[in-house]
Formats: sequence, C-alpha cells, structure tokens
Amino acid sequence: MPTSAFQSGRAAHRIKLQAKSVTRNAIGEEIVTWTDVVTETADHCLWAEAWPLKGREFFAAAETQYAADVRFRLRYRSGVVREQRILWDGEPYDITQVFGQVWPNALPQIGAVWVTFDAGYGAAAAVPEGLKSWIKLRVGSLYAHREEVALLTRGSIAPLPFIDGLLDPYRVVLA
Repeated sequence: MPTSAFQSGRAAHRIKLQAKSVTRNAIGEEIVTWTDVVTETADHCLWAEAWPLKGREFFAAAETQYAADVRFRLRYRSGVVREQRILWDGEPYDITQVFGQVWPNALPQIGAVWVTFDAGYGAAAAVPEGLKSWIKLRVGSLYAHREEVALLTRGSIAPLPFIDGLLDPYRVVLA
C-alpha cells in the first residue's frame, strides 16, 4: 500500500522520463520522437516506486490489446509535466497526474467553466455538536452493520428516522 511520502528505500524500479518532440518531414507528416529528460545519470534513469493498479484487455485494430495503470512515485523533480511519459521495463506510460499541478484540465470547449466550492466549518471546534452527534451515530451504525445485509431480530431492516432528524436545524433552504 503506497504511503503519502516518497521513501527512497522502496524505490526499486528504474524509469526513464521522456519528453515528446514533434517535427515534420518534407511532405508535412508529423514525426514524433521521445528524448530522455534525465541526462545526469549514465543510464538516463531515475529511481521510483511503482504500484500496478489495474489491467484490462480490449479488442482494437483487429487484435486483443492490453492496457495497464501503474502509479509511480519518484523524488521531487521540477519540470515534470503531463506532456511527458515514463518508460518502465520498455513499456511507455502516459502521465495523467502530477502532484501539485491542476488536474483535470477544463474541457477544451466553449462555455467550459471551473467551479470552486468550499464546504464545511473549518476547524473541528467550529462544527456544531448536533452535526458531530449525527456523524458519530451514522459512522457507528455503518461500522456495526458493515456486512452486505443487516438482519434484525424479526428478520427485517428498520431505519431510525430520529438520527437524520438531528440534521434538521442545519439544513440550508435555497429559495
């Protein structure tokens, strides 16, 4: 399980960070080449942690294709952007997210907007006691009945409406 901080002792994989370069030939076709970003090491590689997340097969171009999602973590390095890629064990991986950069990008279409929504009370001390009571009851109930089906003494499931009633004083009604 990945932790939140880079741990050099767990960085057991050598990866290449590559940048895309596009040129055009004499008849105007795009020629895509990938060049190594790291040049200060002999093998042009960096140490990284790698976690295979999931894999899937699909049928495309009249044959079965395989795609894998892998999470890489490396020591902080400025200049890493989503337009680059990672080469690991000879396989290229697109970079979909870089920590500290905005992701995902807004849709490239007319009328696309960003919505920023701030929610909550800030510090825990500012949360009203009624909301804290509701959270404790709800989490306790979910923990006690964490099986797929919860059976009561008569074989039925009965909701406790008073629990959600604790939220009534904090409802916001928009006119």
